[in-house]
Amino acid sequence: MDERFMARLFAVLAVTVTAVWLIGYLAPIWRAGYQPPPELNLVMMAIIGIFVSLYNKAKHPKDDSGDDNATPKDGDSDGK
Repeated sequence: MDERFMARLFAVLAVTVTAVWLIGYLAPIWRAGYQPPPELNLVMMAIIGIFVSLYNKAKHPKDDSGDDNATPKDGDSDGK
């Protein structure tokens, strides 16, 4: 698929998950006694982290030409 399409898809998914998370976080305002489980925050952060990572990969694809003998860039170690 096209990189622009994938970047937009992951951005929309991240915004949607964030909106649902926010609704769940603010639910105690409208429903007295509702307490969301604390694990929900951890799960939502992980999901959003995955989507943001996928968004960045789709937005900035790397050239994986498979050249293992490439010269290391500044700050990179060559492992020797």
